[in-house]
Amino acid sequence: MTERAQIQFRTDDTFAEGIFVELLGPGLYRLEETPALANGGADPIHAGDVVELEALPDGSHRLVRVVTRSPMRHYQWVVPRELVESGELRDFLDAVENEGGSWERVFGGVLYVHLPPESALDADVELTRRVAAAGDTAHDA
Repeated sequence: MTERAQIQFRTDDTFAEGIFVELLGPGLYRLEETPALANGGADPIHAGDVVELEALPDGSHRLVRVVTRSPMRHYQWVVPRELVESGELRDFLDAVENEGGSWERVFGGVLYVHLPPESALDADVELTRRVAAAGDTAHDA
């Protein structure tokens, strides 16, 4: 049985965010969520990555290193409100799940999608199509 926990993931001396992880061993965790605040740089980490974390005195954890990258293809977008409020987003997310992928939405409009390498879904093209369709629907109302 795997041990799942929510930890406070520290990105710097100022910010920490709660994310769910799976404990794999001493200091080793599989991320069950993509840490939104940690992904502003050139080397983002994502759900599915196995990482080594160091517990800090305040109870939060900081990244030591990425041990193994998730094999998934990762995407990140800021999606417009028209898409979020339309059925187009749900249809897109259903397509992602039908391909064996997963998704996360944070801060209302930040969307992370994780697709298996063998998936034929072109997430960028499909999302662009859905955004256009949602915009057309919004203007027709």
